Amino acid sequence: MNRLILTAICGAMLVVSACNSHDSAADAQRAAAAAEAAAQVSIRAVLSADAATASITDVTARAGAMRAIDLTGCPQEFSVAYIKHVGAWERSAQIENALAELNSRESALVTVGASFISKQLGIGATPIVDHLRESQRLSALRQEAANEVSLTFNQVEAVARAFGVLGER
Repeated sequence: MNRLILTAICGAMLVVSACNSHDSAADAQRAAAAAEAAAQVSIRAVLSADAATASITDVTARAGAMRAIDLTGCPQEFSVAYIKHVGAWERSAQIENALAELNSRESALVTVGASFISKQLGIGATPIVDHLRESQRLSALRQEAANEVSLTFNQVEAVARAFGVLGER
């Protein structure tokens, strides 16, 4: 008789335990679904804010606006990809600023003046040639930076797609 009661109690405990583990698994699934939905909302908010920066024509200002976008709630993979994208825009802004400075009126006047003085003094300096070389170097860097901006944004989109935010290509 005691053995029968003990067996019944053990059976009841197994049923309760199985129900609790089923409830725990369901709770874990609900929590995971809620976390994924929250991540999707955060990613969409970042992509929307990023799209709004497209109207900013000054590259430095655009990179600054992108840097200010709040990544709170985004999955780490997305945040890392987006921060790399912002870094690409910041490098692009540095190159654009260097080109603007190199091609400024003041720089052109200094280059022409230095060339005239070099010629008058018989110095072998070539300020105009140096200016042109630097312009070509910066132009090549500008193209590399544009490629990096595209590449890093493709990575941002790939992570967003992995989280179900963007449709497949």
